[in-house]
Amino acid sequence: MTTSSLPFLMSTQNPDGGWSYAAGEPSVVEATAAVTLALQDQPDAAAARGRGLDLLVTAQQSDGAWGPRALRTLGENDLGAGCGGPHCEIRA
Repeated sequence: MTTSSLPFLMSTQNPDGGWSYAAGEPSVVEATAAVTLALQDQPDAAAARGRGLDLLVTAQQSDGAWGPRALRTLGENDLGAGCGGPHCEIRA
């Protein structure tokens, strides 16, 4: 990752700690995982990466997997802010 992309990634993190594929969309497992990997060697991004990892741990299913819609099935009590997106009712 180039250091010039760091400000963009930091500014596009959702309030729940994850990332989405487009601005204003709910966080998704795939994007959150990809960005947390990209931030692993960036000391200035440690807090943002930690929030992303926390969200992934919260979204992990009881069988150890993450469905592509796992974050959308978490409720307000699980994430604090809740899903808030148009697909919150979809279940994996």
